Amino acid sequence: MEQNQASLMFFNDSVYGTFAIEEPVLRELIESESLERLKDISMAGYAEPFFPGSYHSRFEHSIGVCYLLSNLERL
Repeated sequence: MEQNQASLMFFNDSVYGTFAIEEPVLRELIESESLERLKDISMAGYAEPFFPGSYHSRFEHSIGVCYLLSNLERL
């Protein structure tokens, strides 16, 4: 099945590399206000000032989990 490039969302993850989200319901969820607000919430907590280059947001974490679950679904 050929996908239209406009229907794909591409992400570049430091662990999983570049991947695309194809499912319309996931794209809609990713664009929602609820997930957008996760971009400003750090996963590092109190460690962030001590490791300034290690910023990782809850949004990035959620996208990585989404990628893993979509791969699990294909098994």
